[in-house]
Amino acid sequence: MFCDDGSGSYSCGYALRSQAAFVLDAEALGVLADNIERYYDNQAVDEELAKMKAEMGL
Repeated sequence: MFCDDGSGSYSCGYALRSQAAFVLDAEALGVLADNIERYYDNQAVDEELAKMKAEMGL
């Protein structure tokens, strides 16, 4: 789960069931966390998220 607080920060958490844990090991979760942090500040991603939210009526 990813939650943007609207003030330039975010919270992120996850829960894995047994089958997902087989695929998402500690290394994969580290890569995911690194990518979230890298792209969170990316303006293009921010614009894309805003577009998606508008399309979803959020």
